[in-house]
Amino acid sequence: MRHLTIILVLTFGLYNQGFSDVGNCAKYEVDIQLADGQRIKGYVYVLAYELKFKFPDNSFLDYLKGNNSPDTLYLYKSIQQLRFPITNEGTEKCEFRFNAATADNEIKILKKTIKTAKLISYSICNNCDNPDEKNGYYWNGIYPTLITELTKAEIDLLQTNPIATISFGHDIENNTDGYWMISYSSNYKQDDLQKLKNDFLMEADKLLRENKWDIVQSKYKILKSGLRKKKIILFKVGYAL
Repeated sequence: MRHLTIILVLTFGLYNQGFSDVGNCAKYEVDIQLADGQRIKGYVYVLAYELKFKFPDNSFLDYLKGNNSPDTLYLYKSIQQLRFPITNEGTEKCEFRFNAATADNEIKILKKTIKTAKLISYSICNNCDNPDEKNGYYWNGIYPTLITELTKAEIDLLQTNPIATISFGHDIENNTDGYWMISYSSNYKQDDLQKLKNDFLMEADKLLRENKWDIVQSKYKILKSGLRKKKIILFKVGYAL
């Protein structure tokens, strides 16, 4: 595993909201010094409509403050690119790979405690984003850029070939939620995942039509917990409109 300190800016909105314009996304390697003298090197993900940071009349720290949440930066000490699942959503010419970090890797830093932020390098946010230096690092529209709902054991499993995999979403207008269900149990193959998916969507879609979003989230968490015990991984993604 490659260990990194990641400052991730979660500006992609809530899962139940769609995006009509995905904008650009850049990942910045930075060296941050706090007011107490502590230094943190890592990466900052920024979704914005500027091509990337290159403004002589604006400091990089000001740029971060202007594009991120009002008072907090979110740091992830370790991230890992998942080998599975693989998707071509967003582009037919690239096999998209998700990035993930466990929730206990997150560290929050108050922006007012940051003394300096030095830009070291930059790159695209995900492996299938468009690295266009002239027109911008166009984001592929799959969010979140970093999945944080997986355990360490699940992240490790997703480096190995699964027995069965299925992706699905709600049959609800303007709902862009998507899900991945991946089995590592010989007791749950493709047809079994299909049934689990259908059972979940039958109930969840009915609740969504009744605007009972909170109940759907509770049902999702219960399903996820139950599947985890059966060596089936479930996580949520979203897609820009």
